[in-house]
Parts: sequence; C-alpha cells; structure tokens
Amino acid sequence: MSVSIPDNSCEHPMVYSFEVRDAVGFQLGIDIVLQEVGLIIRHSFTSDLEIQLRSPAGKTITLASAHGGYRNNYGNPDDSRCRQTVSFVREAPAGSLSLHDPPFIGRFTPDDNLDTFNDGSDPNGMWSLIICDNYPADKGTLEFVSLTFAPVSGGPPSERDSSNSRLFNSIFIIKQGNLF
Repeated sequence: MSVSIPDNSCEHPMVYSFEVRDAVGFQLGIDIVLQEVGLIIRHSFTSDLEIQLRSPAGKTITLASAHGGYRNNYGNPDDSRCRQTVSFVREAPAGSLSLHDPPFIGRFTPDDNLDTFNDGSDPNGMWSLIICDNYPADKGTLEFVSLTFAPVSGGPPSERDSSNSRLFNSIFIIKQGNLF
C-alpha cells in the first residue's frame, strides 16, 4: 500500500518519517554526505507538488516545487522493481526538473542544494519527506524513497567502513502496507 498525499494539503502536508541506521560515517560533510535521494510518486498533476526533505538535525531543503505542469508522476509507479526513479543529486547532466517534462525519470539537481545537510550532524536518525499538494482535484501517493550516503572523498575513514569507499543505501519501498 502506498502513502496518500492529501489533496490541497499545504497547511497540513504529508510527512513520511523513516529512520536511517548504521550509515558509513558519523558527521555529514565531514566523513559522509547524502549523495542521492530517490523517489517514486504517483500524481496526475506534478506541478501541484512541493517535495522537501528534513534531516535528523532539523535542516530542510526543497527537492522540487511546482515542476511539470499537468503531466503525471515522479519516477514510474508501475515499475514493480522500483528502478525507474527520479533521483536528486548534487550535479546532474540533466540539470533541473524545470528543463524536463514528466514523468520525471533519471538524475536531476534538486531546487535547493543537498550540501545544506553538511552541517557536521549525525546522518543516523529520523529523516522526513514532506510533500504538500498546493491545489485541489488531483491526488497522489508516495511509492518509494531511498537515501544514498557516501564517504567524503579523501576524508577520514569511518570506523564503520575502513575502506572509505562503500556506499550506504537506506531504501524504503512502500507496498502492501509494509516497508521492505
């Protein structure tokens, strides 16, 4: 089962919180960075949506706001393997979502900078995806969320990953009411 995004909900947005445990570093921006945020959202009018991510330290950035017009979906919600996502990364050849039409599939730069999270705080803890729908008449659902962390290049090795080269994914697939 998916998580519903309430229609016309910016006064009371949908907040989906999930816990990251055992990340490969201890301090964002020092020994680890949030490398990528992957999403699949089923929605029939993507420009209605504002999508934000909040760290355990309380920093919030906008991943996407009002992109895509009347077309459908962030990622492909009909992909049962959850491989056709929209991914937000620091730098992407495709650039901003504003340069593309939905369905948004591939790697894009977020509206705000992922480096905002590089404040020395612990990546472990409760992260929240905040989605609001700015207008009535079109409904949607959150289907998939993933966070990919990576050690800082050339930074000090983490006690959790002495090779300093392994990526760490926290993946939350929302189907049949369970997190997989």
